[in-house]
Amino acid sequence: MRMLFYAGLICLLTGCLDQAKYRAQYVKIDGSSTVFPITEAITEDFYAANPGYKVVVGVSGTGGGIRKLCRGDIDLCNASRPIEEGEMNACQKVGLEIISLPVAFDGIVIAVPNANHWAKDIRVSELRRLWEPAAQGKKFKWKDLRPEWPDEPVSLFGAGSSSGTYDFFTEMVTGIPRSSRGDYSSSESDNIVVQGLLGSAGGIGYFGYTYFLENEGRLRALPVINDLAGGITAVGPSDETIADGSYQPFRRTQFMLVSNKSLERENVRKYLDYYYSRIEQLANELHFVPLPPAAYQEVRAWLLNYSPPKP
Repeated sequence: MRMLFYAGLICLLTGCLDQAKYRAQYVKIDGSSTVFPITEAITEDFYAANPGYKVVVGVSGTGGGIRKLCRGDIDLCNASRPIEEGEMNACQKVGLEIISLPVAFDGIVIAVPNANHWAKDIRVSELRRLWEPAAQGKKFKWKDLRPEWPDEPVSLFGAGSSSGTYDFFTEMVTGIPRSSRGDYSSSESDNIVVQGLLGSAGGIGYFGYTYFLENEGRLRALPVINDLAGGITAVGPSDETIADGSYQPFRRTQFMLVSNKSLERENVRKYLDYYYSRIEQLANELHFVPLPPAAYQEVRAWLLNYSPPKP
């Protein structure tokens, strides 16, 4: 007991290792695995340019990251979809306003292993048949989708339920966000989804465009026919089709979410300004589709003119 008292007294006198300074230099980030490679690379550059600052980047999926942001556990959230109204309301109940800053364009890729030599494209209606809730427990073969395809079992791989990719994919395919069969191989990590798909000759899976480009040559992206919206032409994912919006319905925008509380801290604003000064330059290296330059300039101008409310 006496030792605990002395330890507490020392902590009080020394400021517990100067926690205020520690917090002033620390930035915590979590959320989407799809946005993670961008944030990780920029963070490494930030370290080199700003010694003494500490930035921790985790991955728990967009939904998991938003919950942490609203609890005040993190300062920034990587998000592969817009924040939902219910999530926004939950944050407002604890006095937090969430600001969504656009990061980049992305596409959800529908991919198969190279061993799949028969599928040249895929219809959204076929994806719905595979992933809709009514398919729970059903074992499909490729010939069930198209008679000319082989009598090969279909194995499904995709995002976990805390992932923004899951939310976006399910809404585009089934028409209802978070409406999907649950008996497929899933993970909040795109890398794990990719690795699972690589080991399955009859597999088909979905994940972010960046992760496909990193594994191009080992997997094939299936061009998508958006037949549920009347489309008849198969469009594959590419920098061009994602940038111009023709890769439908799987083109999306990625975001960085920040709370008004986090923006009160100078180190968070400093990090964000650096983030948006570097992101466009990393597009080719990291295989993502950047926003128009004016979009990044607008975010930086907004940060420059941001004035935290006075206490």
